[in-house]
Amino acid sequence: MTIRANNWLDGIPAYIPGKHSAGHATPPIILSSNENPLGCSPLVQQALANFQNAHRYPDPSAMQLRHELGRIHNINPENIICTNGSDELLQLLARAFLSPNDSGVCSEYGFLMYPIAIKLTGAQLVKIPEIDYKTNLPGFTNAMNTRTKLAYLAYPNNPTGYLPPIYDMDQFIKSLPAHVVLVLDCAYSEFVADPHYHQKLSEWAHHPQIIIARTFSKIYGLASLRIGWAVGAPTIIQALHKVRGPFNTSAVAQAAALAALADREFLIESYNLAKQGIEYLTNELTAMQYHVLPSQANFILVDCGTEERANAFLEKCTANNIMIRGMQPYNLPHCVRISVGTMAENTALINIMKS
Repeated sequence: MTIRANNWLDGIPAYIPGKHSAGHATPPIILSSNENPLGCSPLVQQALANFQNAHRYPDPSAMQLRHELGRIHNINPENIICTNGSDELLQLLARAFLSPNDSGVCSEYGFLMYPIAIKLTGAQLVKIPEIDYKTNLPGFTNAMNTRTKLAYLAYPNNPTGYLPPIYDMDQFIKSLPAHVVLVLDCAYSEFVADPHYHQKLSEWAHHPQIIIARTFSKIYGLASLRIGWAVGAPTIIQALHKVRGPFNTSAVAQAAALAALADREFLIESYNLAKQGIEYLTNELTAMQYHVLPSQANFILVDCGTEERANAFLEKCTANNIMIRGMQPYNLPHCVRISVGTMAENTALINIMKS
């Protein structure tokens, strides 16, 4: 007899991240992973420089960070959990609520970790086809049955940048079966300007079946420190505490996150840069006859029309030491995704494509 892993792992592809290097001698322009091109706040840099407790285990519950998040968002800290990036949270939710007899639902062009998290439990994966790159909320509703226990929905979506209208979301949530947990992945929420969106997040945070996932990896610029958080009903949070590791967020990540929350000016600067970059890239690429999808995040999805044209776009950028994201893993081989960089980086990409 030979060693064999669980048979449901056979159909799970390994996650493929965006490229950060093409092997050139000079540092690349990285526009592949939706990171903050400004880096992190000066307050975070200071906190990292002053950190001295690497020999001590971190606070297992991230109490200080949870209390500060609760104060800022007017949430009971007991309803908040901190995780090793939102990726860990997505897997913890699947581990807590799915079994091989259940099913989990996600969108056709949703974040790649959703189907991976579902399949890791042996549960059935149900993908909902999108309509013109838009999340199909009625499709979610129609696909749910007695086996459905978990639904992942990005709000805004990655990689399309689409944000379903608030009215449609309200109707969808009202139709949610009582036995289904809805995961609203709001990794890019800080890039959404609409105040009604944020009011609704505050309202939905008290819904007994909803958990809202957030991250410090995007606008806060802490991607390498792996720190995220979520707010949800006590029953959901308590279940997650049972399946998470005892020291799942490091002390240095907790300290950096606290410092990041204190720098409102950096947040505004990062937001403004993202909006400026999306407008510039959209206008320039549209003039080159590319179809750029509207985005409520810090990236754009570019429909090149054909796989050949998308590959040419990708290869031209890579040859010139600019890293963007090919969309083959998302089953969008005719598209590329471009993260917003500094204006100098955005201009460099456009100049390469014009040459």
